[in-house]
Amino acid sequence: MRVRILTLVGALLAASTLVPAQSPSAVLELISVSSAGVQGNNDSGTSFLTSPSNDRASLTPDGRFVAFMSLADNLVPGDINQVADVFVRDRLMGTTELVSLSSKGRQGDGHSGLGAPAGAGISDDGRFVVFASQASNFARGDVNTNPDVFVRDRLTGTTELVSRGLDGTPASGDDPVISANGQVVAFRSSSATLVSDGNPNFTTHVYAFDRQAQTIERVDVDSNGVLAAGQANNLAISSDGRYVAFDSSADNLVSGPGDQQGIDVFVRDRVNHTTDGISTVGDTGTFEGNSFLSSITPDGRFVGFSSADPTLGVSDTNGFVEDAFVFDGQNRTVRLVSRASSTNPANPGVQGNDSSFSPLVSADGNFVVFSSRASNLVANDTNGVFDVFRRNLSTNTTERLAADTTSSHFDVIGSGITPNGLIVSLLTRAELLPEQPIGVFAFDVYVLDTGPAADVAVTKNDSPDPVAVRTNLTYTVTARNLGPSAGRSVTLFDQLPADVVFVSATPSQGSCSRSGNRITCALGTLNVFATTTVTIVVSPSRAGATLTNTATVRASSPDPDLANNTATATTTVTK
Repeated sequence: MRVRILTLVGALLAASTLVPAQSPSAVLELISVSSAGVQGNNDSGTSFLTSPSNDRASLTPDGRFVAFMSLADNLVPGDINQVADVFVRDRLMGTTELVSLSSKGRQGDGHSGLGAPAGAGISDDGRFVVFASQASNFARGDVNTNPDVFVRDRLTGTTELVSRGLDGTPASGDDPVISANGQVVAFRSSSATLVSDGNPNFTTHVYAFDRQAQTIERVDVDSNGVLAAGQANNLAISSDGRYVAFDSSADNLVSGPGDQQGIDVFVRDRVNHTTDGISTVGDTGTFEGNSFLSSITPDGRFVGFSSADPTLGVSDTNGFVEDAFVFDGQNRTVRLVSRASSTNPANPGVQGNDSSFSPLVSADGNFVVFSSRASNLVANDTNGVFDVFRRNLSTNTTERLAADTTSSHFDVIGSGITPNGLIVSLLTRAELLPEQPIGVFAFDVYVLDTGPAADVAVTKNDSPDPVAVRTNLTYTVTARNLGPSAGRSVTLFDQLPADVVFVSATPSQGSCSRSGNRITCALGTLNVFATTTVTIVVSPSRAGATLTNTATVRASSPDPDLANNTATATTTVTK
């Protein structure tokens, strides 16, 4: 795994405040790598075949799991299908898993996750992954040649067809999103077989499928159930699946002063059966510019969207330039967020002087991460490309989180955000880490973790060495937290050698479990400068063997130095 600590004075983030005051640093991690840490050899997260502004690398709320698409064939062993696949990176375990498989474990014979947009969605616990696929071997009778929507259960190893017609046969679908518990999947489809009235106007609509009830409903309808008269795009879903947000060219979804010309953003309440116009609030009734959905918060209150419409009633003074906005459904207000910092409470800050899009909103609506080409949001922004910014709406401050400051000048796009607003997934061709190969320039997926960092480290001792066969050998594994903050969810992994018989594993805090020769110890929180010890006892089974035993420690907190996360002991076995 490649990581880099980015300090407040780091060259990557020149003249900007990187993270909140409680954390002195942030950690950047390359996600599109194999379990051995090898960088992907082709585009990941997005590609030239898609639009990075809409593509997603989805995060679980704790930031542990990242679901993404990749054309690379070296992220897992035996990837021989030569098409795009969907993967899940476990940042805690340091593993990468191929999930676009059939229930029999077969690789897809068509692209997976390479739609419009590209990517995948993931449930809060990381168990369920939703994606669109052109593969014909994931579902029986799949002959429609179009993308279909599937959910992979990583626990049971099964893959379920979601976009299926009333007769059970595969129906086309793409752009899927999934609720927190994996029960509800929303997706787009132009199929005429999903609901009883077919597809009367032959365009792309939004559907929600309840995997528990095995029911499906059309989402892009007005509050009276009238079908949308235009095409829908760009979906988002609340945690409980109640609210589904989308943008649509339909002009008949809401009534009011705005005439919904062009593309607007809407939210459907599936419980109250109402449809709300988001980008139509303050609309003057004449077409001024399109609006595009980006995100919805877990409770459905806040919606992030971008728009070139200068008439949304928020002092938009840069003309028809696309800006980033947040809609507050409780207060019925729209707020322009692509602004520079301001110390004047009466002045929210100078508006960005170039395009901004893809606002991703934290659960409480306070932090908004967005991508922008504006040069006036922070000082000394001279690269002329899209960078990633974070706006604090409570303090009216804007900081640049990620940018390409090399001579390549590639865009960096924000793709996903955790509910606390501290962890962000990024898509870029830029080589943001110094140890990456120069000149590859494929798209990669990164995670920037701006939470409180903890440098956890591990040491390992063996006793006795040498050790007689069929006597006890004791490994003492010590995990330390070198700070600067407490380490959360500290986990120790120990892969025992083949030529030993396991006796016991005893931690000084937490608990240990064993699967085969792999020991996993959940050690909980490790305070700054604290240590904890795991004592592992084994019995060598073969004289003359040389035992090599490796332990690794990780934490859910960002770790600025992974070089000290692994320790190895080598022991000689005698008669």
